[in-house]
Amino acid sequence: MFKFKYTLVALLGFVSSVTQAGEAAELNFIGFSEDGTHLAFEQYGTMDGSGSHFSYTYVIDVAKNKYAIKPILREDVDGEKTLEEFRAEPPEELTAQLTENGIQTGNFGQHVVTHLFSDVGADPKLAQFALFPPLAPLNHSTYSVQLTEEEGEAECFGLGEPKRFSLKVIHDDTQSETVLQTDSKIPKTRGCPLAYRIQDVYVYNRQYIVVFLNMITPGFEGQSMRYLVVTGALPEPKDTSEEVKG
Repeated sequence: MFKFKYTLVALLGFVSSVTQAGEAAELNFIGFSEDGTHLAFEQYGTMDGSGSHFSYTYVIDVAKNKYAIKPILREDVDGEKTLEEFRAEPPEELTAQLTENGIQTGNFGQHVVTHLFSDVGADPKLAQFALFPPLAPLNHSTYSVQLTEEEGEAECFGLGEPKRFSLKVIHDDTQSETVLQTDSKIPKTRGCPLAYRIQDVYVYNRQYIVVFLNMITPGFEGQSMRYLVVTGALPEPKDTSEEVKG
């Protein structure tokens, strides 16, 4: 397990959660590089209260679970344009970084789980999937992504108990597992995280796994939701077969 300062928690930028008011960001998964070692995604929306539009884009080193570049954070403070107009004019820096890191728009790999933020019936802490259609009588291996929360220290202004999280993926048959991330503390850039939830899981070339989390924080007129991403290696099934000796 690597030290937390090198882990990735891709989130809404470096602004106070108090200014991210009462609304949920939208997720735009841009795509992987051809070899799956990098990915890019955007989260965007309009801040409640101020009416400012935001578009924050992240390029991720998938194997290392960390930023490949400094997040590109854009805001339309005046709000004179529509959100669509604002997003339709990406800066040259963003286009250049996507190209430099080999990002292929629409190269999504294998989308194995989706529990939209509006899906109130989904288990927020568990996602299970197979890499192939689990059709009888075939018996395909399955995986479980498990999210756990623990209390941590953060400034929440009396609005709730802050949470840190741990995320791991388990090969269900062999119980081999990979710990994707374990928070030792809550980074200041998260503000005051009250809860986390698994939304989407992607697998690339049966080698890498990508988990998008919802993070709930206090907002200006209610709660706000922002996206975090955690990445790493998909655990390989252990070879439990025994050699037949004659």
